[in-house]
Amino acid sequence: MKAGHKNTGPVNNTLARTGFWTLSEDHSGEHVMLLETSGQAWTYRECCEQVTRLTGQLSEVMPATKGLCALIMRNNPASVTAYLACLQAGHAVILLHPDMSATAINEVCMRYRVNVLITSSDSQRLHPEYTLISTEPVKVHAELAVLLSTSGSSGSPKLVRLSYRNLQANAESIVRYLSITRNDRAIAHLPLHYSYGLSVLNSHLLAGASCVLHDGSIVERPFWQAMKTLSVNNLAGVPYTYELLSRLRFEPSAYSDLRYMTQAGGKLCPELVRCFAQKLRSAGKQLFLMYGQTEATARMSYLPPELCETHPESIGQPIPGGKFDLLDEHGSVIQNPDQPGELVYSGDNVMMGYAHTYQDLARDHVLEILHTGDQAWRDAQGLYFLKGRIDRIRKVFGNRIDLDELQTRLQDRFGSLACVASESRLCIYYETEQLGDELKRAVDDQLQLPPSAISLHYIDQLPRTVNGKLDYRTLEIGGLA
Repeated sequence: MKAGHKNTGPVNNTLARTGFWTLSEDHSGEHVMLLETSGQAWTYRECCEQVTRLTGQLSEVMPATKGLCALIMRNNPASVTAYLACLQAGHAVILLHPDMSATAINEVCMRYRVNVLITSSDSQRLHPEYTLISTEPVKVHAELAVLLSTSGSSGSPKLVRLSYRNLQANAESIVRYLSITRNDRAIAHLPLHYSYGLSVLNSHLLAGASCVLHDGSIVERPFWQAMKTLSVNNLAGVPYTYELLSRLRFEPSAYSDLRYMTQAGGKLCPELVRCFAQKLRSAGKQLFLMYGQTEATARMSYLPPELCETHPESIGQPIPGGKFDLLDEHGSVIQNPDQPGELVYSGDNVMMGYAHTYQDLARDHVLEILHTGDQAWRDAQGLYFLKGRIDRIRKVFGNRIDLDELQTRLQDRFGSLACVASESRLCIYYETEQLGDELKRAVDDQLQLPPSAISLHYIDQLPRTVNGKLDYRTLEIGGLA
Protein backbone atom coordinates (compact mmCIF):
# COMPACT_ATOMS: atom_id res chain seq x y z
CA MET A 1 0.00 0.00 0.00
CA LYS A 2 1.51 3.40 -0.96
CA ALA A 3 -0.18 5.35 1.81
CA GLY A 4 2.23 4.20 4.49
CA HIS A 5 1.48 2.96 7.97
CA LYS A 6 4.13 3.53 10.60
CA ASN A 7 5.57 1.06 13.03
CA THR A 8 3.42 -2.03 12.52
CA GLY A 9 6.07 -4.27 14.04
CA PRO A 10 8.13 -7.16 12.74
CA VAL A 11 5.38 -8.58 10.54
CA ASN A 12 5.22 -5.60 8.16
CA ASN A 13 7.17 -7.53 5.49
CA THR A 14 4.02 -9.58 4.81
CA LEU A 15 2.72 -6.64 2.77
CA ALA A 16 4.78 -7.93 -0.14
CA ARG A 17 2.59 -11.03 -0.12
CA THR A 18 -0.77 -9.25 -0.23
CA GLY A 19 -0.58 -7.88 -3.75
CA PHE A 20 -4.32 -7.67 -4.33
CA TRP A 21 -4.34 -4.87 -1.75
CA THR A 22 -1.19 -3.05 -2.85
CA LEU A 23 -2.20 0.21 -4.53
CA SER A 24 -0.53 0.60 -7.91
CA GLU A 25 -1.01 2.54 -11.13
CA ASP A 26 -4.05 0.36 -11.83
CA HIS A 27 -5.58 1.23 -8.44
CA SER A 28 -6.44 4.91 -8.94
CA GLY A 29 -7.06 6.50 -5.56
CA GLU A 30 -10.34 8.09 -6.67
CA HIS A 31 -11.63 4.99 -8.45
CA VAL A 32 -14.64 3.45 -6.71
CA MET A 33 -13.73 0.36 -4.71
CA LEU A 34 -16.86 -0.50 -2.68
CA LEU A 35 -20.53 0.36 -3.01
CA GLU A 36 -23.70 -0.39 -1.08
CA THR A 37 -26.84 -1.35 -3.02
CA SER A 38 -28.20 2.07 -1.96
CA GLY A 39 -25.55 3.62 -4.22
CA GLN A 40 -23.30 4.92 -1.43
CA ALA A 41 -19.71 4.53 -2.64
CA TRP A 42 -16.18 4.58 -1.24
CA THR A 43 -13.05 5.14 -3.32
CA TYR A 44 -9.78 3.22 -3.08
CA ARG A 45 -8.28 6.27 -1.36
CA GLU A 46 -11.00 6.34 1.31
CA CYS A 47 -10.74 2.60 1.91
CA CYS A 48 -6.94 2.81 1.97
CA GLU A 49 -7.06 5.50 4.64
CA GLN A 50 -9.44 3.46 6.77
CA VAL A 51 -7.36 0.29 6.41
CA THR A 52 -4.24 2.21 7.42
CA ARG A 53 -6.04 3.70 10.44
CA LEU A 54 -7.34 0.32 11.60
CA THR A 55 -3.95 -1.28 11.00
CA GLY A 56 -2.45 1.20 13.44
CA GLN A 57 -5.17 0.53 16.01
CA LEU A 58 -4.57 -3.21 15.77
CA SER A 59 -0.83 -2.73 16.24
CA GLU A 60 -1.53 -0.97 19.55
CA VAL A 61 -3.56 -3.82 21.07
CA MET A 62 -2.16 -6.92 19.40
CA PRO A 63 0.95 -8.80 20.59
CA ALA A 64 4.27 -7.45 19.31
CA THR A 65 4.64 -10.54 17.16
CA LYS A 66 2.13 -11.85 14.63
CA GLY A 67 -1.25 -12.42 16.26
CA LEU A 68 -4.71 -13.84 15.47
CA CYS A 69 -7.93 -11.95 14.80
CA ALA A 70 -11.46 -13.29 14.43
CA LEU A 71 -13.71 -11.28 12.14
CA ILE A 72 -17.48 -11.69 11.99
CA MET A 73 -17.57 -11.26 8.22
CA ARG A 74 -20.59 -9.52 6.75
CA ASN A 75 -21.08 -8.26 3.22
CA ASN A 76 -20.52 -4.66 4.22
CA PRO A 77 -17.70 -2.11 3.83
CA ALA A 78 -16.53 -2.26 7.45
CA SER A 79 -15.98 -6.02 7.21
CA VAL A 80 -13.97 -5.59 4.02
CA THR A 81 -11.72 -2.90 5.46
CA ALA A 82 -11.24 -4.97 8.63
CA TYR A 83 -10.27 -8.01 6.55
CA LEU A 84 -7.77 -5.96 4.58
CA ALA A 85 -6.37 -4.34 7.72
CA CYS A 86 -5.63 -7.77 9.18
CA LEU A 87 -3.71 -8.64 6.00
CA GLN A 88 -1.99 -5.25 5.95
CA ALA A 89 -0.89 -5.62 9.57
CA GLY A 90 0.35 -9.15 8.92
CA HIS A 91 -1.98 -10.84 11.41
CA ALA A 92 -3.88 -14.02 10.58
CA VAL A 93 -7.68 -13.74 10.56
CA ILE A 94 -10.49 -16.25 11.03
CA LEU A 95 -13.57 -15.26 8.99
CA LEU A 96 -16.73 -16.18 10.89
CA HIS A 97 -20.35 -16.66 9.85
CA PRO A 98 -22.36 -13.57 10.94
CA ASP A 99 -25.16 -15.76 12.34
CA MET A 100 -22.90 -17.71 14.69
CA SER A 101 -24.18 -17.80 18.26
CA ALA A 102 -22.25 -16.09 21.03
CA THR A 103 -21.46 -19.52 22.45
CA ALA A 104 -20.01 -20.74 19.14
CA ILE A 105 -17.96 -17.57 18.71
CA ASN A 106 -16.58 -17.93 22.22
CA GLU A 107 -15.65 -21.55 21.50
CA VAL A 108 -13.67 -20.53 18.41
CA CYS A 109 -11.92 -17.75 20.31
CA MET A 110 -10.94 -20.12 23.11
CA ARG A 111 -9.95 -23.02 20.86
CA TYR A 112 -7.62 -20.90 18.73
CA ARG A 113 -6.60 -18.33 21.38
CA VAL A 114 -7.86 -15.35 19.40
CA ASN A 115 -6.38 -11.98 20.38
CA VAL A 116 -8.99 -9.61 18.92
CA LEU A 117 -12.63 -10.09 17.86
CA ILE A 118 -13.81 -7.70 15.14
CA THR A 119 -17.47 -6.96 14.37
CA SER A 120 -19.16 -4.74 11.79
CA SER A 121 -22.92 -4.54 12.23
CA ASP A 122 -23.33 -1.06 10.70
CA SER A 123 -23.42 -1.29 6.91
CA GLN A 124 -23.24 2.46 6.33
CA ARG A 125 -19.66 3.10 7.44
CA LEU A 126 -16.13 1.84 6.92
CA HIS A 127 -15.08 1.54 10.54
CA PRO A 128 -15.67 -1.76 12.40
CA GLU A 129 -15.67 -2.37 16.16
CA TYR A 130 -13.14 -4.59 17.87
CA THR A 131 -12.78 -6.20 21.29
CA LEU A 132 -9.53 -7.32 22.89
CA ILE A 133 -9.89 -10.97 23.89
CA SER A 134 -6.35 -11.82 24.95
CA THR A 135 -2.88 -10.29 24.88
CA GLU A 136 -1.30 -13.73 25.21
CA PRO A 137 0.97 -14.37 22.21
CA VAL A 138 0.11 -17.41 20.11
CA LYS A 139 2.55 -18.92 17.64
CA VAL A 140 1.27 -18.24 14.11
CA HIS A 141 3.11 -19.23 10.92
CA ALA A 142 4.56 -16.24 9.08
CA GLU A 143 2.74 -17.21 5.88
CA LEU A 144 -0.68 -17.86 7.44
CA ALA A 145 -3.19 -15.25 6.26
CA VAL A 146 -6.80 -16.50 6.49
CA LEU A 147 -8.67 -19.35 8.16
CA LEU A 148 -12.03 -20.47 6.74
CA SER A 149 -14.61 -23.06 7.67
CA THR A 150 -14.38 -26.21 5.56
CA SER A 151 -18.05 -26.34 4.56
CA GLY A 152 -19.69 -23.01 5.18
CA SER A 153 -21.20 -24.37 8.39
CA SER A 154 -21.34 -22.07 11.38
CA GLY A 155 -20.20 -24.52 14.04
CA SER A 156 -17.42 -26.71 12.63
CA PRO A 157 -14.18 -26.26 14.61
CA LYS A 158 -12.00 -27.45 11.71
CA LEU A 159 -10.55 -24.62 9.66
CA VAL A 160 -8.67 -24.39 6.36
CA ARG A 161 -5.32 -22.60 6.64
CA LEU A 162 -4.70 -20.31 3.66
CA SER A 163 -1.42 -18.50 3.05
CA TYR A 164 -0.77 -15.13 1.44
CA ARG A 165 0.50 -16.97 -1.61
CA ASN A 166 -2.68 -19.06 -1.76
CA LEU A 167 -4.82 -15.90 -1.87
CA GLN A 168 -2.57 -14.17 -4.37
CA ALA A 169 -2.20 -17.13 -6.74
CA ASN A 170 -5.92 -17.86 -6.92
CA ALA A 171 -6.84 -14.20 -7.39
CA GLU A 172 -4.26 -13.86 -10.19
CA SER A 173 -5.60 -16.96 -11.94
CA ILE A 174 -9.22 -15.79 -11.72
CA VAL A 175 -8.35 -12.34 -13.06
CA ARG A 176 -6.58 -13.99 -15.96
CA TYR A 177 -9.26 -16.40 -17.18
CA LEU A 178 -12.19 -14.02 -16.52
CA SER A 179 -10.25 -11.07 -18.01
CA ILE A 180 -11.19 -8.83 -15.07
CA THR A 181 -10.10 -5.18 -15.44
CA ARG A 182 -10.45 -2.06 -13.31
CA ASN A 183 -13.61 -1.24 -15.29
CA ASP A 184 -15.42 -4.33 -14.01
CA ARG A 185 -17.98 -4.25 -11.22
CA ALA A 186 -19.23 -7.35 -9.40
CA ILE A 187 -22.25 -7.61 -7.16
CA ALA A 188 -20.85 -9.38 -4.09
CA HIS A 189 -23.91 -11.13 -2.67
CA LEU A 190 -22.33 -14.50 -1.83
CA PRO A 191 -21.17 -14.61 1.81
CA LEU A 192 -17.68 -13.20 2.18
CA HIS A 193 -16.80 -15.73 4.89
CA TYR A 194 -17.33 -18.38 2.18
CA SER A 195 -14.36 -19.09 -0.10
CA TYR A 196 -16.26 -18.48 -3.36
CA GLY A 197 -17.61 -15.13 -2.17
CA LEU A 198 -14.20 -14.13 -0.83
CA SER A 199 -12.52 -15.01 -4.12
CA VAL A 200 -14.88 -12.64 -5.96
CA LEU A 201 -13.72 -9.83 -3.67
CA ASN A 202 -10.01 -10.74 -3.85
CA SER A 203 -9.92 -11.04 -7.64
CA HIS A 204 -11.65 -7.70 -8.16
CA LEU A 205 -9.36 -5.91 -5.71
CA LEU A 206 -6.35 -7.35 -7.52
CA ALA A 207 -7.65 -5.84 -10.76
CA GLY A 208 -8.48 -2.50 -9.14
CA ALA A 209 -12.17 -3.10 -9.92
CA SER A 210 -15.32 -2.36 -7.88
CA CYS A 211 -17.65 -4.49 -5.76
CA VAL A 212 -21.28 -3.78 -4.89
CA LEU A 213 -21.87 -5.32 -1.47
CA HIS A 214 -25.28 -6.93 -0.88
CA ASP A 215 -25.93 -8.47 2.54
CA GLY A 216 -29.19 -10.24 1.69
CA SER A 217 -31.06 -12.44 -0.75
CA ILE A 218 -31.18 -12.05 -4.51
CA VAL A 219 -34.99 -11.97 -4.31
CA GLU A 220 -34.85 -8.62 -2.50
CA ARG A 221 -35.63 -5.41 -4.38
CA PRO A 222 -32.30 -3.64 -3.57
CA PHE A 223 -30.40 -6.41 -5.33
CA TRP A 224 -32.24 -5.89 -8.61
CA GLN A 225 -32.18 -2.10 -8.33
CA ALA A 226 -28.40 -2.32 -7.97
CA MET A 227 -28.15 -4.63 -10.99
CA LYS A 228 -30.00 -2.03 -13.04
CA THR A 229 -28.55 1.24 -11.77
CA LEU A 230 -25.01 0.57 -10.51
CA SER A 231 -23.42 -0.72 -13.74
CA VAL A 232 -22.96 -4.28 -12.44
CA ASN A 233 -21.30 -6.33 -15.16
CA ASN A 234 -20.75 -9.72 -13.51
CA LEU A 235 -22.77 -11.95 -11.23
CA ALA A 236 -21.55 -15.06 -9.36
CA GLY A 237 -23.83 -17.78 -8.08
CA VAL A 238 -24.06 -21.24 -6.56
CA PRO A 239 -26.54 -23.82 -7.96
CA TYR A 240 -29.30 -22.55 -5.66
CA THR A 241 -28.77 -19.03 -7.02
CA TYR A 242 -29.45 -20.28 -10.54
CA GLU A 243 -32.49 -22.24 -9.40
CA LEU A 244 -33.88 -19.02 -7.92
CA LEU A 245 -33.00 -17.05 -11.06
CA SER A 246 -34.83 -19.65 -13.13
CA ARG A 247 -37.95 -19.31 -10.97
CA LEU A 248 -37.69 -15.53 -11.24
CA ARG A 249 -37.48 -15.89 -15.05
CA PHE A 250 -34.27 -13.91 -15.13
CA GLU A 251 -33.44 -12.49 -18.56
CA PRO A 252 -29.81 -11.40 -19.03
CA SER A 253 -30.80 -9.20 -21.97
CA ALA A 254 -32.58 -6.85 -19.54
CA TYR A 255 -29.24 -5.86 -17.98
CA SER A 256 -27.22 -3.95 -20.51
CA ASP A 257 -24.04 -3.70 -18.42
CA LEU A 258 -23.88 -7.42 -17.58
CA ARG A 259 -20.84 -9.01 -19.26
CA TYR A 260 -20.73 -12.51 -17.78
CA MET A 261 -22.00 -14.80 -15.03
CA THR A 262 -20.11 -17.47 -13.08
CA GLN A 263 -21.29 -20.62 -11.31
CA ALA A 264 -19.50 -22.73 -8.70
CA GLY A 265 -20.24 -24.20 -5.27
CA GLY A 266 -21.69 -27.50 -6.52
CA LYS A 267 -23.07 -29.15 -9.61
CA LEU A 268 -25.73 -27.30 -11.58
CA CYS A 269 -28.10 -29.57 -13.52
CA PRO A 270 -27.26 -29.71 -17.26
CA GLU A 271 -30.68 -28.36 -18.29
CA LEU A 272 -30.11 -25.14 -16.34
CA VAL A 273 -26.55 -24.88 -17.65
CA ARG A 274 -27.81 -25.03 -21.23
CA CYS A 275 -30.67 -22.65 -20.46
CA PHE A 276 -28.48 -19.94 -18.99
CA ALA A 277 -25.67 -20.45 -21.49
CA GLN A 278 -28.13 -19.99 -24.36
CA LYS A 279 -29.75 -16.92 -22.80
CA LEU A 280 -26.41 -15.29 -22.12
CA ARG A 281 -25.01 -16.11 -25.56
CA SER A 282 -28.11 -14.71 -27.25
CA ALA A 283 -27.66 -11.50 -25.30
CA GLY A 284 -23.96 -11.26 -26.19
CA LYS A 285 -22.83 -12.33 -22.71
CA GLN A 286 -20.99 -15.35 -21.27
CA LEU A 287 -21.38 -18.10 -18.68
CA PHE A 288 -18.36 -19.59 -16.90
CA LEU A 289 -18.84 -22.86 -15.01
CA MET A 290 -16.26 -23.43 -12.29
CA TYR A 291 -15.25 -26.11 -9.81
CA GLY A 292 -13.40 -25.59 -6.57
CA GLN A 293 -13.01 -26.25 -2.87
CA THR A 294 -12.12 -24.09 0.11
CA GLU A 295 -8.98 -26.22 0.45
CA ALA A 296 -7.81 -24.81 -2.89
CA THR A 297 -8.66 -21.19 -2.04
CA ALA A 298 -11.94 -21.49 -3.94
CA ARG A 299 -11.32 -22.46 -7.57
CA MET A 300 -9.51 -25.24 -9.40
CA SER A 301 -11.09 -25.39 -12.86
CA TYR A 302 -13.35 -23.57 -15.29
CA LEU A 303 -15.32 -24.45 -18.41
CA PRO A 304 -14.90 -21.90 -21.23
CA PRO A 305 -18.23 -20.28 -22.21
CA GLU A 306 -18.16 -21.69 -25.75
CA LEU A 307 -18.34 -25.23 -24.33
CA CYS A 308 -21.17 -24.75 -21.83
CA GLU A 309 -23.97 -25.72 -24.22
CA THR A 310 -22.18 -28.76 -25.68
CA HIS A 311 -20.54 -30.01 -22.45
CA PRO A 312 -22.83 -28.84 -19.62
CA GLU A 313 -21.80 -31.76 -17.35
CA SER A 314 -18.09 -30.86 -17.48
CA ILE A 315 -16.04 -28.97 -14.88
CA GLY A 316 -13.70 -27.99 -17.72
CA GLN A 317 -9.95 -27.59 -17.45
CA PRO A 318 -7.58 -26.60 -14.63
CA ILE A 319 -7.22 -22.89 -13.92
CA PRO A 320 -3.98 -21.20 -15.05
CA GLY A 321 -1.22 -22.42 -12.76
CA GLY A 322 -3.14 -25.52 -11.65
CA LYS A 323 -2.92 -29.19 -12.59
CA PHE A 324 -5.29 -32.18 -12.31
CA ASP A 325 -4.40 -35.86 -12.11
CA LEU A 326 -6.58 -38.95 -11.81
CA LEU A 327 -5.44 -41.75 -9.53
CA ASP A 328 -6.51 -45.38 -9.69
CA GLU A 329 -7.21 -47.52 -6.62
CA HIS A 330 -3.48 -48.19 -6.23
CA GLY A 331 -2.56 -44.49 -6.31
CA SER A 332 -1.06 -44.64 -9.83
CA VAL A 333 -1.73 -41.82 -12.30
CA ILE A 334 -4.31 -42.73 -14.96
CA GLN A 335 -3.05 -41.81 -18.42
CA ASN A 336 -5.88 -43.00 -20.66
CA PRO A 337 -9.05 -40.97 -21.29
CA ASP A 338 -12.52 -42.10 -20.17
CA GLN A 339 -11.16 -44.02 -17.18
CA PRO A 340 -12.51 -42.87 -13.77
CA GLY A 341 -10.33 -42.27 -10.74
CA GLU A 342 -9.80 -40.02 -7.77
CA LEU A 343 -9.30 -36.40 -8.77
CA VAL A 344 -6.23 -34.74 -7.25
CA TYR A 345 -5.08 -31.16 -7.75
CA SER A 346 -1.78 -29.30 -7.43
CA GLY A 347 -1.03 -25.58 -7.62
CA ASP A 348 0.01 -22.57 -5.55
CA ASN A 349 -3.54 -22.21 -4.26
CA VAL A 350 -3.51 -25.52 -2.36
CA MET A 351 -3.97 -24.80 1.36
CA MET A 352 -1.30 -25.08 4.03
CA GLY A 353 -3.42 -27.73 5.77
CA TYR A 354 -6.17 -27.92 8.39
CA ALA A 355 -6.30 -26.38 11.84
CA HIS A 356 -8.16 -28.06 14.70
CA THR A 357 -6.65 -26.08 17.60
CA TYR A 358 -4.29 -23.15 18.20
CA GLN A 359 -1.34 -25.57 18.06
CA ASP A 360 -1.92 -26.03 14.32
CA LEU A 361 -1.50 -22.31 13.58
CA ALA A 362 2.30 -22.53 13.56
CA ARG A 363 2.52 -25.63 11.37
CA ASP A 364 4.29 -25.45 8.01
CA HIS A 365 2.71 -26.28 4.67
CA VAL A 366 1.82 -29.97 4.83
CA LEU A 367 0.22 -30.37 1.39
CA GLU A 368 1.55 -30.27 -2.14
CA ILE A 369 -1.30 -32.25 -3.67
CA LEU A 370 -4.96 -31.90 -2.73
CA HIS A 371 -7.01 -35.09 -2.73
CA THR A 372 -10.40 -33.64 -3.62
CA GLY A 373 -12.47 -36.64 -2.54
CA ASP A 374 -14.20 -36.58 -5.92
CA GLN A 375 -14.31 -39.30 -8.55
CA ALA A 376 -13.84 -37.98 -12.06
CA TRP A 377 -12.84 -38.88 -15.60
CA ARG A 378 -11.17 -37.02 -18.47
CA ASP A 379 -12.25 -37.12 -22.11
CA ALA A 380 -9.98 -37.11 -25.17
CA GLN A 381 -10.17 -33.29 -25.37
CA GLY A 382 -8.78 -32.92 -21.85
CA LEU A 383 -12.07 -31.88 -20.25
CA TYR A 384 -12.85 -33.26 -16.80
CA PHE A 385 -16.18 -34.65 -15.58
CA LEU A 386 -17.18 -35.39 -12.00
CA LYS A 387 -18.65 -38.79 -11.28
CA GLY A 388 -19.48 -38.24 -7.62
CA ARG A 389 -18.04 -37.97 -4.14
CA ILE A 390 -16.03 -40.96 -2.95
CA ASP A 391 -17.76 -40.66 0.44
CA ARG A 392 -21.18 -40.69 -1.27
CA ILE A 393 -20.87 -44.33 -2.34
CA ARG A 394 -22.85 -46.65 -0.10
CA LYS A 395 -23.67 -50.33 0.12
CA VAL A 396 -27.35 -50.80 0.92
CA PHE A 397 -28.36 -54.42 1.52
CA GLY A 398 -25.12 -55.38 -0.24
CA ASN A 399 -25.90 -53.26 -3.32
CA ARG A 400 -23.28 -50.63 -4.21
CA ILE A 401 -25.06 -47.32 -4.85
CA ASP A 402 -23.43 -44.12 -6.07
CA LEU A 403 -25.77 -41.63 -4.40
CA ASP A 404 -24.63 -38.70 -6.54
CA GLU A 405 -25.17 -40.63 -9.77
CA LEU A 406 -28.61 -41.82 -8.64
CA GLN A 407 -29.55 -38.33 -7.48
CA THR A 408 -28.53 -36.79 -10.80
CA ARG A 409 -30.57 -39.31 -12.80
CA LEU A 410 -33.64 -38.72 -10.65
CA GLN A 411 -33.22 -34.93 -10.69
CA ASP A 412 -33.16 -34.94 -14.48
CA ARG A 413 -36.64 -36.46 -14.40
CA PHE A 414 -38.24 -35.24 -11.19
CA GLY A 415 -36.52 -31.97 -10.30
CA SER A 416 -35.14 -30.98 -6.92
CA LEU A 417 -34.46 -33.92 -4.59
CA ALA A 418 -31.73 -35.43 -2.42
CA CYS A 419 -30.56 -39.00 -1.68
CA VAL A 420 -28.97 -40.24 1.56
CA ALA A 421 -28.39 -43.83 2.70
CA SER A 422 -27.22 -46.19 5.41
CA GLU A 423 -26.37 -49.88 5.13
CA SER A 424 -30.04 -50.81 5.45
CA ARG A 425 -31.99 -47.88 4.05
CA LEU A 426 -32.12 -45.47 1.11
CA CYS A 427 -33.91 -42.20 1.86
CA ILE A 428 -35.03 -39.82 -0.87
CA TYR A 429 -36.33 -36.34 -0.07
CA TYR A 430 -38.30 -34.51 -2.76
CA GLU A 431 -40.06 -31.13 -3.07
CA THR A 432 -42.96 -31.88 -5.47
CA GLU A 433 -45.67 -33.63 -3.46
CA GLN A 434 -47.61 -35.28 -6.29
CA LEU A 435 -44.51 -37.14 -7.56
CA GLY A 436 -44.35 -39.65 -4.72
CA ASP A 437 -45.83 -42.70 -6.47
CA GLU A 438 -44.05 -42.06 -9.77
CA LEU A 439 -40.76 -41.49 -7.99
CA LYS A 440 -41.17 -44.74 -6.06
CA ARG A 441 -41.70 -46.70 -9.28
CA ALA A 442 -38.65 -45.11 -10.89
CA VAL A 443 -36.44 -46.03 -7.91
CA ASP A 444 -37.79 -49.60 -7.89
CA ASP A 445 -36.97 -49.90 -11.60
CA GLN A 446 -33.38 -48.70 -11.15
CA LEU A 447 -32.38 -50.46 -7.92
CA GLN A 448 -32.64 -54.06 -6.77
CA LEU A 449 -33.65 -53.27 -3.21
CA PRO A 450 -36.44 -54.68 -1.04
CA PRO A 451 -39.37 -52.23 -0.66
CA SER A 452 -38.66 -51.86 3.05
CA ALA A 453 -35.20 -50.47 2.26
CA ILE A 454 -36.55 -47.47 0.32
CA SER A 455 -38.02 -44.51 2.18
CA LEU A 456 -39.49 -41.48 0.41
CA HIS A 457 -40.08 -38.17 2.20
CA TYR A 458 -41.92 -35.13 0.85
CA ILE A 459 -40.40 -31.90 2.16
CA ASP A 460 -41.36 -28.27 1.49
CA GLN A 461 -37.77 -27.15 1.06
CA LEU A 462 -34.56 -29.15 1.10
CA PRO A 463 -32.13 -27.94 3.79
CA ARG A 464 -29.02 -26.21 2.53
CA THR A 465 -25.75 -24.99 3.99
CA VAL A 466 -24.99 -21.27 4.00
CA ASN A 467 -23.24 -21.59 0.63
CA GLY A 468 -26.32 -23.13 -1.00
CA LYS A 469 -25.24 -26.78 -1.06
CA LEU A 470 -27.60 -29.54 -0.01
CA ASP A 471 -27.23 -30.25 3.69
CA TYR A 472 -26.94 -34.05 3.62
CA ARG A 473 -26.00 -34.24 7.29
CA THR A 474 -29.34 -32.77 8.39
CA LEU A 475 -31.19 -35.16 6.08
CA GLU A 476 -29.24 -38.13 7.42
CA ILE A 477 -30.08 -37.22 10.99
CA GLY A 478 -33.76 -36.91 10.12
CA GLY A 479 -34.21 -39.93 7.89
CA LEU A 480 -31.65 -42.51 8.95
CA ALA A 481 -31.77 -42.18 12.72
